[in-house]
Amino acid sequence: MNCYLVIQKFRYNDRLAYELYVDPAANTVRIPPLIIQPLVENCVIHGLENRMDGGMVRVDIRVEEALLKVQVSDNGTGISPARLAELRQMLDNNDDYETHSIGMRNIHLRLKLTYGPEYGLVLASQSGYGTQISFAIPFKE
Repeated sequence: MNCYLVIQKFRYNDRLAYELYVDPAANTVRIPPLIIQPLVENCVIHGLENRMDGGMVRVDIRVEEALLKVQVSDNGTGISPARLAELRQMLDNNDDYETHSIGMRNIHLRLKLTYGPEYGLVLASQSGYGTQISFAIPFKE
C-alpha cells in the first residue's frame, strides 16, 4: 500500500497528498492480501482524479477494543446519496452477475467469509466533501 501511494504521488505530484498512520500494535496483524490497497486505489481514482487542485488520501490503521480498525478516506468529490445507497446494496447482493464495483464487493465478501457475517466494508460519503471506507476485524497477533 505504501509503495502504491509513493508511485501515485510521483504520478500526480502536488495534486496528491497522503497520510499513513499505522498503530505499532497493528504491525503484527496479518490480513488477507489486497484488502487495503484497492480501497486506497479507489480513493485516488474515483475521489481525486477529477480534482484539479488535488486532494488528500488518509489511511488510518489502529487497534481498538480487540479489533483492528482500518479507515481509508479522501477529501475528493464524494458520492451522491443515491449512488451510496446503490453501492451499499451492491455489497450484499448475492447475484454473481454484478459488473460494477467488483473490487469493493470482492473485498467485502472476503472479509465476511474470513471473519464472519458481521464483518465487511462500511461506506460513508458526502457529495463534495469526500468518502470513507472502513472495516474492523478481530485483532489477532
